[in-house]
Amino acid sequence: MTERELVSEPGGASPDGGAPPRLGGPTLAAAGWLLVLEQCSLYLLAAALPLYLEHLGAARQRIGIETGAASLAAVLCTPLVGPLIDRWGPRRLMLLGTAAYVVAAAGLIALPYEVAAAACRLTQGIASGLILPSALTLAPRLLPARRGMILGLTGSLNTVALAIGPPVGLWLYAFGPRQLFLVAGLCALAGLALVKLLPNIPLHAAQANRVARGQSHQSWRVAYDRRWTAPLLANALTAAYFGGVVAYLPIMLAHDHGPSAGIFFTADAIGVILLSAPSGALVDRAGPRVPQLLGIAVTLGGLAALFFAPSVLTLILAGAGTGIGAGLFTTAVRVVVATRSAEHNRGTAMALSASSGSAGIFVNSALSGLIIGPGGFTGVIVFGALTTLAGLAPVLLDRHAGPARASS
Repeated sequence: MTERELVSEPGGASPDGGAPPRLGGPTLAAAGWLLVLEQCSLYLLAAALPLYLEHLGAARQRIGIETGAASLAAVLCTPLVGPLIDRWGPRRLMLLGTAAYVVAAAGLIALPYEVAAAACRLTQGIASGLILPSALTLAPRLLPARRGMILGLTGSLNTVALAIGPPVGLWLYAFGPRQLFLVAGLCALAGLALVKLLPNIPLHAAQANRVARGQSHQSWRVAYDRRWTAPLLANALTAAYFGGVVAYLPIMLAHDHGPSAGIFFTADAIGVILLSAPSGALVDRAGPRVPQLLGIAVTLGGLAALFFAPSVLTLILAGAGTGIGAGLFTTAVRVVVATRSAEHNRGTAMALSASSGSAGIFVNSALSGLIIGPGGFTGVIVFGALTTLAGLAPVLLDRHAGPARASS
């Protein structure tokens, strides 16, 4: 790739004064469907995997770690993913992610062993760690005038997969794990065709100049902006509860012959979908603190509903509370780190915004494996509520929480 092909001026025009790349409705649709299909490959296993691991003979203490392997992999990918997006653009990373999802599904079908299942879940985490930050980086370039709204919409599309995946995954698992893994693989394969429809968006002029000089591999000290620290820490703390819930709610309900865990996950996803875009618009107008505080309060209400005897009603109330809370909070974090970054490090910012939540989820799922024995599922929920409450501190201490304007 030549320097001429790399350069894009801040306004989007090509360096020779030609028209910018066409980034219209078909491109947005292709990116959206790609994100939904590929993340369905991940979320189809969200509620069924703990049951599959238990069937394979995994101890309950290990199930939390093994179901959280995807979150761990997404975190470990971050030091590479962000700078690679900044250098190559998001399309190539999304192609690698779709291929990783295909490999994971094939491994689950071919190797019915606990270690193999954990390794394939780790591979799915790598795929998600490539695709989601890439989509979050691509989206604002497709519609730069509505950054908050388009980031909220992108988060909503990821959550559409979360709404569809767990209940459909549990239904497919009832017919056998191979059927579940086959559908997950087909979702991943369908995404490969859509990657070809995505544009190779040229780099911003400043970043292109660094590439031309051989300086595109920034150190994290250069790429990282300290203004991201408070929102990223808050995101890790407030998302952490989900690790314990996704690992042990399906098992608890199955053993108690309660309603399907898919009810909770679907209600959660619908709550995120309904609030993501409005939350992004609110942050654009008023800053992040109000939606973040509201998100924490509503999330705690949703977790409180899980203390009651499981029923369809309590699962709907719990899922709606956690979903609405996440829709408010997570979207605010994504908009904040996007507006506190520039073109040269926005891929890094988006990778960190995704992986910070994954880090909290993995740590919580692993520690929940130690809590589930002596404390039961109630202890897992108490721990999740405490980490969510701890997220208040970085929100209130963030000195840059006023209405933010995007860096150039």
